[in-house]
Amino acid sequence: MLAALVLLACSRTKTDVVIDNSYNNLYDSVTPSPKKVVIDDTMVLNLAADSTVIVKLEEGFHTVNVGNRKDTINVNKQGGMVNLNNIEYILYPIIYEAQKSLGSSSMPAALMNNRPVRKAVLIDSFVVVMNEEGYEPTDKALLNAVTRQPKGVDSVFKSQMKEFRKFGKGSFYIQKDWNFNYTDSIPETVQERSSGYLQSATSTYTAAMPLHRFLLAAMLNREMFTVKSLEEVRKGAALEDQGKVKANKEKEKHQMDF
Repeated sequence: MLAALVLLACSRTKTDVVIDNSYNNLYDSVTPSPKKVVIDDTMVLNLAADSTVIVKLEEGFHTVNVGNRKDTINVNKQGGMVNLNNIEYILYPIIYEAQKSLGSSSMPAALMNNRPVRKAVLIDSFVVVMNEEGYEPTDKALLNAVTRQPKGVDSVFKSQMKEFRKFGKGSFYIQKDWNFNYTDSIPETVQERSSGYLQSATSTYTAAMPLHRFLLAAMLNREMFTVKSLEEVRKGAALEDQGKVKANKEKEKHQMDF
């Protein structure tokens, strides 16, 4: 019996858990500060202000002490993230598009190239949209997209949902249901096995990032993202509506003349 218990203990797998001391420095009034984190009363971590570390933890329950606060987290095989400063994150999709292949299930995995999917999200007072080649959404379309964003935390992000999700606010520990942490280097290509004839298959992966970092990254990457103030989008949508009303009136007047 003792040997069986020792074997069971040794076979427990370890997984990555992100300990995040990031701050939402766009509009939070909290001053970034270093933190001492103690896990299971044995692992001591000293995190610098606005920093992140990744630790390996076994599946199961663990205690996390931060100052006078003590929490218990339940780590599964996917891992997760400790949200030390109660910030908000964003989950965004990454689409990998397969190259044409005539492979069967016995052929090597299909090589896939990534591209972003066009979706809009409201962050603070800014609208962020992923660019799509050959398509520029109107301000009215952008306004409709961000006002339809679901509120609150979505407990499960399905990989086939090609849109942004905000999450994490109010959660000390977040079970991982995304593919890439923001500390990861997102690969330009992935390999997946194909079955039958592969012509234009796509595969959706997801990445998580603190909301404020994502907004700053989007502002700097004009090739991939367009960032507009919400006020600018609203004004543009109102002008579009006025233009439609004017066009309809002119059309009605033209019809009456006949």
